[in-house]
Amino acid sequence: MRAIGPTVVEPKYEYDVVWRIPRDLSETEISERLAVLPTVFPDIHLYFSLELLEQAEANRAFAYRAVGRRRTHD
Repeated sequence: MRAIGPTVVEPKYEYDVVWRIPRDLSETEISERLAVLPTVFPDIHLYFSLELLEQAEANRAFAYRAVGRRRTHD
């Protein structure tokens, strides 16, 4: 999962502006999420990660299901 690079956005308020800058989940955060299955990760851009997911599934490292979502805004 670390190679896929899930991120989280924690809104930060400074100078009357809301900053939404994504940061990578730490190894600990990923482990904590995987300790309770099933788990949901935030939006992950899979375009460059599909081969990693297929490889992990072929090696029986884990199973996954990618679920699309409706965009609420652009």
